[in-house]
Amino acid sequence: MSYQYRGTKHDVPAGLSLVTPPRRERKGATFNRAKCGTRAGFRQHQNHAVDMCAGCQEAQADYMRAYYQARRAA
Repeated sequence: MSYQYRGTKHDVPAGLSLVTPPRRERKGATFNRAKCGTRAGFRQHQNHAVDMCAGCQEAQADYMRAYYQARRAA
């Protein structure tokens, strides 16, 4: 099998394919509910694509409120 890239032709060795292999899952990447209600919990919800809980949303809102007030004062 061969493929063409920008006018050059390359041969693919037997046994290999042009399809990229699936990505490995991270080891130890589990969702920790103990962090819920904190900013770290908010990031964890985002990273794991889990529905956001009210405590984490409130923690992020408090953090951003303090951040913007500090920026305004500077």
